[in-house]
Order: sequence, then C-alpha cells, then structure tokens
Amino acid sequence: MVNSSDSIKRGLSSALSDLNKSNDALSSGKKKLDPAALAVVAALDNEAAVYKQASKNIDYGQSVGNIQDSVYEQTSAVLTRMSELATQSANGTLSDSQRGAISQETQQLQEELTRQVASAEFNGQNVFNNSISIQAGTDGSANSQIQISAGDISATLSAAISASVGTQGQAASAIDALSSVASAISSDRASVGANQARLSYAQNSVDSAVVVSSAASSRIKDADIAEVFAQKVGADIRTQVSTALFAQNNQSARIVQTLLT
Repeated sequence: MVNSSDSIKRGLSSALSDLNKSNDALSSGKKKLDPAALAVVAALDNEAAVYKQASKNIDYGQSVGNIQDSVYEQTSAVLTRMSELATQSANGTLSDSQRGAISQETQQLQEELTRQVASAEFNGQNVFNNSISIQAGTDGSANSQIQISAGDISATLSAAISASVGTQGQAASAIDALSSVASAISSDRASVGANQARLSYAQNSVDSAVVVSSAASSRIKDADIAEVFAQKVGADIRTQVSTALFAQNNQSARIVQTLLT
C-alpha cells in the first residue's frame, strides 16, 4: 500500500477535526477565535454598545427639544390672543365694564403662560431656565457633550405676564410690550430648532459609528458561511477518502496475513 496505517489514521483524524470545526461554525455562525482576536472583538462590541447608548441620550435630548418647541408654540398662540385683547382694549369706544371683561381674560391667559412654563418637564426636570448637557460621545471630554438651552423663558415672558389692559393707556402700552415679547419668543424658538438640527446631525454620526463598529466586529467573529460550507465539503471528501483507504488498508493487511499462514 502507498499509505501506511498510521499516515491514513492521521489523515482521517485531521479530516474529522476540520469537519467538526466546519459543523460548529455552520451551527453557531461564529468563528473560533484566538485570544488576540477575542480582545479586538470585545473592544469593538464595547464601542458599539457605548455609541448605542449615546444615540439614546440624543433621543432624550430631542424629546426635551420637542417639549420646548411645543411650549413655545402654545406660548406664541397665547401671546397672539393677548395682543388681540390689548388692541381691543386700547380702542376708545369701549366702556370700563367691557375693558374689565377683557382684563379678566388677559389675566387668565397670563396665568396660563406661567402654568405652561412651570409644567414643562422631562423626567422630572423643567426643560426651561437651565442648560442641559447631552452625553453624545464615547468619552468624558467636552467634545462628547452637547449643551442645549432654550433660554430663560420666564424672564422673556415677564413683560407679558405683568402687562395690564384695564385702561386705554395701559392697553396701548401692552400692545408694544406684547409685540416685543412675541419677537423674543420667536427668536428663542428658532434656537430650539437649531438645537434639534444639531442633535439630529450628531445622532446620524453616532448611529454611523455603531454600524462601523458592529460591522468590524462581525467581520472578525462571524463565519463566512459560503467559505465554511466549501471547507465542510472538502473535509467530507477527505473523510470519505481516508475512511476508504483505512478500510482498504485493513483488508490488504488481512489478505497478506492469510497468505503468510
């Protein structure tokens, strides 16, 4: 025989080992990695997990911005109504009792402005009058944080909340005051929109980093099914050939032994 029994056994053992590795890879979808590769995969998976949390943090920041924008929208509507009432009260054709009714509605709207600002909360924190830091990166540096602020809305609204329309003169003054407040609110709302736009770009960047880190990890640890299947076919063939040779070798040995006895 060309192949000795020991050589055939070694070939069969190698083929079976490769076949088992291929079957394991096909069933798990993962490669068997050495310690160095495992360390790289662990680092990449950790990086992806941190980026995913940063993306969630940005989601929270956008939720804060949505609340701020909603309050600004409602505030603008209230200010518009108050301006209408002030303009109405400034008209010289109204009686004192009519101005009294207008003044009562104005006071109710002022209370509503105060309530809206006080109740504008996210996770138990008021979303106005303070800067909120969003952790949008993977380290503790300032570059990984985004500060979002809607300005001091209480201070902006103070002139509107203190305005009076009880007399024609007061109503005339209130018209100008309310106009200034409305302009300031529009400007602050634009700042909120800018914050939202920045957060969206930051989230796109973070989400892309998640994809890159996850893809790099997958390339290292995930099995190439086509390649593994080809290896399995090869190992199958080698196993069959080695088994056949081993059987043939045993048969030949028995024939030789028979001839010698």
